[in-house]
Amino acid sequence: MDMFESLFAGKRVAVVGPSPHLVDSELGEKIDSYDLVCRLNEVRPKGLGKDYGSKVDVMFWHLNNCDMSEFHEYATLDPEGFSSAQLLVYPRQHGDVNRRGCGQSTPEKNAKTLPAIPFYQVDTNKVAKWESTYADHLNVGTLALLMILDVPFQELFVCGFSFYQTKNAYHPAQPFHANVVNERSHGVDAGIKALQEHVKGKNVIGDSMFEEMILS
Repeated sequence: MDMFESLFAGKRVAVVGPSPHLVDSELGEKIDSYDLVCRLNEVRPKGLGKDYGSKVDVMFWHLNNCDMSEFHEYATLDPEGFSSAQLLVYPRQHGDVNRRGCGQSTPEKNAKTLPAIPFYQVDTNKVAKWESTYADHLNVGTLALLMILDVPFQELFVCGFSFYQTKNAYHPAQPFHANVVNERSHGVDAGIKALQEHVKGKNVIGDSMFEEMILS
């Protein structure tokens, strides 16, 4: 059992996406009641705790070279939240940090430029198999959920995934992208199919959007 599986085994887990549809949901208390709270490409939405929760236990970040300045800023803007995390996870194929042409690096090297917390990178062959099976470049949210669905958790609650159904892509506390309008991105349909297949037989619940798109 590796570091990732050991952390998640037997735990009640919440995964919180950045979608703005959680505003006024008042799910924060429920989210923070879970043993592990996972965030995607952010630390936590500051000032939105009543809707998005305030705990940060695991952060799944893509660590692309082109976006490392933003990741450094996330850690700087919320040092308390960042340092409270038990694990920083890189969920993509290892060479994906070099996509988009911003030099050459590795996930581990990029993680080491951030404040020191435990770091884990997924088996790149596992991600390659998922992406081959579903014939697409899957997004961080889908890959994070596939990783968790692959280990023996107790319960998984998923919220804040819009699957590009909302007007804006991110909650209003997002430092760089709060006003970004949703456009259909890579891996959406493939990710929906992958999640629909992988949740079968697992103790998974979600907010209304996840229930409608994945669990119904």
